[in-house]
Amino acid sequence: MNIDLIINLFKDGYFWLAILAFVIPVISSLKHIVEFYDSSKKLRSASITAALADPNVTDELKEHLRDEANLEHFRIIHGVRLSTPMLNAAMVLKARVGAQVQFRHVLNVIKISPDIDDIDSLAFRVKLSWFDKWSGWYNLILGFSLALLGIPLTMLALYSIIANFNAGLLLIGLFCLVMGLYMAKDGIVVISVRHVNNALVDYELAHANIKSRSSAVTGYCSPDTETATGMA
Repeated sequence: MNIDLIINLFKDGYFWLAILAFVIPVISSLKHIVEFYDSSKKLRSASITAALADPNVTDELKEHLRDEANLEHFRIIHGVRLSTPMLNAAMVLKARVGAQVQFRHVLNVIKISPDIDDIDSLAFRVKLSWFDKWSGWYNLILGFSLALLGIPLTMLALYSIIANFNAGLLLIGLFCLVMGLYMAKDGIVVISVRHVNNALVDYELAHANIKSRSSAVTGYCSPDTETATGMA
């Protein structure tokens, strides 16, 4: 990043170009920041794996490290850091919804740390508070609106390069696009909750039918058993 260039652009009144000269190097350096973050996560996972293979580590500590290893591998693979109860809940929900719902919807749901006290019940449903519902729909609608606005603004700014380049228009377009996608990503949880709950309803109905058929078969067989006992 050329600080002198940015200062001179500000002095000459080219504010948007100065901001652009500052933003572009920052964006280009994000790749190295992400790589460093990923390497640090993998290093921690490798340390846990090495400790599990160390014969000098006690069984009690290894039991704890196994849980940590599961959490760390889940974070590396899915990019989500969960507590042990939330990880277990995610696996329960995944087993119940099966192939009916993509796992990314389960991830979106579990990231909001829902109440899982009654997850063992067949009637379990993911519940959103009023505020979470409101903020979810707000972020979803406004986010998509900003993203749709940002696309033509960015394209128009890029087209203007051949005529009279408008850096301000480009920055506004990129801001709307990035902020819109970010907000929509946060708001998509309301859609994920609906998909997961619909699958949980089907899961409950399927198991209720299985129990009903099992009870019917048991009731049908009971008279024969009693008759056979009486004949004996």
